[in-house]
Amino acid sequence: MSNERKGFLATVMGTDCTNGGVTSGKKEAVVINIGVELFHPSNIAPALMLIVEDAGGARPGRLNVKSKDNTVHRVRAVPVDEEGTPVLGGMFGGQWIHASDSRFPFETPIPVHDRFETRSWYE
Repeated sequence: MSNERKGFLATVMGTDCTNGGVTSGKKEAVVINIGVELFHPSNIAPALMLIVEDAGGARPGRLNVKSKDNTVHRVRAVPVDEEGTPVLGGMFGGQWIHASDSRFPFETPIPVHDRFETRSWYE
């Protein structure tokens, strides 16, 4: 990852079932797309990007989170590649990110989708 990219430090928590995902064994991550650029991602704190989608009027729940402006969104954090592009297609691996800093845009923890299967179960 480019040393020019910076982001916001968040705590990683949960049960690690990531199958070797970027948050496996980590205590922190750097969220790179929320408008706060303080910390560089590293091997200790990997880069994650938030994917924010409209929740379609749904109420807050396990998949839907409320932002600080009281709107509800479907949000997940995904790893990024060396160019800073989100790596999609992963699934929830038991890890969540959150920060108590008021600049973090959501009130509740965000699920991390960094579990990727390495083989087909149908083979």
